[in-house]
Amino acid sequence: MPHRNALSPLGLFFLLSLFSGAVLSEEPFPETGVDPSPSRQARVLLVSEHDATLSSPLNAPIREIPFRLGDVFEQGDTLVQFECSRREGELAKANAEYRIAAVTLKNHRELREYESISELEVSVSEGELQRARGSVAIARAEVDECTLKAPFPGTVVRKYVSPHEYVKSGEPLLDIIDPRSLEARIHVPLSWLRWLGIGQTIDILVDERDLSVRAEINRMGARVDPESQMVELRARVLSPPPELMAGMSGVTVISP
Repeated sequence: MPHRNALSPLGLFFLLSLFSGAVLSEEPFPETGVDPSPSRQARVLLVSEHDATLSSPLNAPIREIPFRLGDVFEQGDTLVQFECSRREGELAKANAEYRIAAVTLKNHRELREYESISELEVSVSEGELQRARGSVAIARAEVDECTLKAPFPGTVVRKYVSPHEYVKSGEPLLDIIDPRSLEARIHVPLSWLRWLGIGQTIDILVDERDLSVRAEINRMGARVDPESQMVELRARVLSPPPELMAGMSGVTVISP
């Protein structure tokens, strides 16, 4: 009886593996549905470059708050006037003592020319005049604290106190903002900085107003978030319309 060469189970498994591998290698990879190109869309928050909470520099009652909520003021305008009768009296007293010291020194110098007094007495008078001058400077600085002036032009957005109330040093008085210095706060991936930089203009679609404004990137964060690998950019809004306000948000599509 002739001998037949039969495939062993191991050989059969090897042939099947080669055949199935060849078939699978010819099949295309499944579609993932993911767009390989990175997104160029970023969310935007509008903020003011000048935004401050003014606090009381002293313990005193409030005499007057000239501007109300929403009122517009200019730099240097008086925002809060405190009741400072005692400080004003101290300044008047210091000025009077300075005038007395100045007259005394003048008189002593004239007497010294006739050698009626010693040089020591003239030196003492000069010291008294310097001390009086220092007292005037201190009293004037304390009186200046009684008037809180606007550090920049802007608008009152919140009032914490009212006239005739007594406030303590460090207590918040007003929130003020400059709506004319709006800028966009944007967080973008670090990889975008390869083609995005200072001076580039972007268009922002504001959600709340359904309008588009243009901004110019003028600042870039100096630190990258280690977890998200995002960096903050600031863009100055060019010619902001009157209806645009800080706190509004929107979206920008930035092209390389």
